[in-house]
Amino acid sequence: MAKNQPTGTYDPQTGAFVPAKKKHPVNIVLIVVGVLALIAISRCSQAARNESAPDSPDTESAETAPAEPEADVPETDPPETEAPAPETKAPETDPPPTPEEIRADYIASCTAPSYEEIMRRPDEYKKKPVTASGEVVQIVEETHLFTGTTVNIRLEDDNGDVWLLIYNKSAVETPNGNVLEGDRLTVYGDCTGTTSYKTILGKQITVPSVSVKYMTEAAP
Repeated sequence: MAKNQPTGTYDPQTGAFVPAKKKHPVNIVLIVVGVLALIAISRCSQAARNESAPDSPDTESAETAPAEPEADVPETDPPETEAPAPETKAPETDPPPTPEEIRADYIASCTAPSYEEIMRRPDEYKKKPVTASGEVVQIVEETHLFTGTTVNIRLEDDNGDVWLLIYNKSAVETPNGNVLEGDRLTVYGDCTGTTSYKTILGKQITVPSVSVKYMTEAAP
């Protein structure tokens, strides 16, 4: 078995044999230990950096992401408000006339045609307010179921001509209670033209007729 030969190199200048330096195993161990220590230190540093970093990657990206520019909102004018309509005052109206005023106005509107004027032109005076005065010569009352009592009066004027006066007993106010024969009256009402009737003896007579609205006592 061959013995271990010395290792080395010859120096060409001197021709001397330079033996190779022996490698010490201790130095190799130290180097390995140092490398392992560096690896351990590197891993510890990496772990420390990971612990200090935020848990969620989305948070980091949110912090580092640039903010989006705000969109310009177009300015709009405020809505126009309609001005309130001016208050309109109701026109002032006069109070309704009283019954006394209505009576006075009606009496003032009446005309006093003569017996002959109505007999000649009865249609001309129909529905027109007229007045007549005289003495009551006859009274006839007729009671109806729906209209009540109608009073028919024959009135003789100062010329001796007879007029027929008709009124509803409950609608016309008389000056002294019930009208009696011999009373002198002045009546105001709407002319109805002429009316014909028969006397007790059966004679037909045509006379001016008036639908009475108001009645007063006439002077003797």
